[in-house]
Amino acid sequence: MDYELMLPPFVMKEYSEMSKNEAKEHFNWFKQQIPTRLEQLGAFSQIHLEYSHRSLIDIWEWYLRNVQIQNKSTSELEEEYSKTEEWLKSYIYEKNST
Repeated sequence: MDYELMLPPFVMKEYSEMSKNEAKEHFNWFKQQIPTRLEQLGAFSQIHLEYSHRSLIDIWEWYLRNVQIQNKSTSELEEEYSKTEEWLKSYIYEKNST
């Protein structure tokens, strides 16, 4: 199963540069994505996510068993960077330069 990125239907900016209306539009769009994101995570993890305390515990236990940090080579990072949306590139650079 491939992980689908969340791609906003508008040009992304730094949050500090958004107008009040742009920030509200982004927030509303983001909230609308929650059911789809839960469905995707649930399908990937095989855990039924329904906002209960139990499902939070279940997904956390799944995360601890299945997710790990993977170091990437310079060529892997460059390839990933070349395929990344422009607005996300600064975050990749910041993460890998620390």
